[in-house]
Amino acid sequence: MTCQDILANNFTPVPQTIEHSSGSGLNNLIFIGTLQKWRSFNSDVRKFFNEYSWDCHPEPMVAQLSGQQYQDEVILDKEYFRCGAEISSSGRYVQHVLNPVSAISEKLRMNVVFGDFHASQAARKQSKNKKDTPDDAAQGSDGSRTVPDYALLRNYSPIALGEGKHPWGTRPKVYDEEYDEGKPDSMHRYLGQIAHYMWLHDIRYGFMTNYNYTTFIQQIPWETGRLKHPALSFSDPIHHAVSWDYDKPEESEITVRQGMLYLMKLARENATFPPSGMNKLPLEKWILDTTPPKTTQGSSSNKTGNDPPPKRKGVSSPSGLQTKTVQFEDTSSTQALPREQQTQHNPNLPHRPQRSRK
Repeated sequence: MTCQDILANNFTPVPQTIEHSSGSGLNNLIFIGTLQKWRSFNSDVRKFFNEYSWDCHPEPMVAQLSGQQYQDEVILDKEYFRCGAEISSSGRYVQHVLNPVSAISEKLRMNVVFGDFHASQAARKQSKNKKDTPDDAAQGSDGSRTVPDYALLRNYSPIALGEGKHPWGTRPKVYDEEYDEGKPDSMHRYLGQIAHYMWLHDIRYGFMTNYNYTTFIQQIPWETGRLKHPALSFSDPIHHAVSWDYDKPEESEITVRQGMLYLMKLARENATFPPSGMNKLPLEKWILDTTPPKTTQGSSSNKTGNDPPPKRKGVSSPSGLQTKTVQFEDTSSTQALPREQQTQHNPNLPHRPQRSRK
């Protein structure tokens, strides 16, 4: 199989298991900024794949058994590892998507590669002092994680970010359909965590995956009168089982690997957010933290019958402000707060370091 063949192929599903993690795996952050569809993404990827000179890379990247006699043989293209938690399905995504496209990137001399965020220089810079380890830097003041699962690295600097969830608690395809029907709340919650990471680390491109579906994301300037406000744009979710149709190259659905390589190309060419290199929108207008506030000893708790996202410690509202708490079900449509009810400031969310400008 050549580079072109690997990109055109689908990848295997996670084998069904009787027991697995419950809940959605999503945290309590909701994207509250301007959200729109990246409607040109599929056609842009298709154009890139059709116009690239793949004939310059005819050498095989991997050997594969072929022929009728091998259909029932055990081959490594199939998935046998049983996943019951996010850490496992995330590892399988690395195996089937991020590692192959990184190998192809090296073959195409793109000089970018995927890794985990701790492999980046940004993980060290996020430390408060030299004694902090990368693991210390990954913790917010409340003990919550403040780093994404994946990072696209160029010279160990992240130029795109990714976040992975297990495949049992989220339904990106449903959220996308609801968005097209004028019900965007579920998509706002699904993208909240990666939107926060992209704001925090000043990254233009990203992706969100639950293994079964991958959604590609970019920050874009949004015209509002004479002002340009940043917005988040997301692609159609792409299913892992989609394969490229060589017979209909102008109409074929795109694959996850094709989309990922194209995102790598964009990030390599346009790493920073336009036009000034930073999303200057205040965090409280970009992300809403719905973490319940702290309760004092003896007071009633905020427990519900729902299976909540992973617990994070809340903080009291700043003086004079009221924090609105919203409860969500893991896989159903959600209701975002009106903008006038959104929290003006939440110290529970880490703030992006200031950068000097030339």
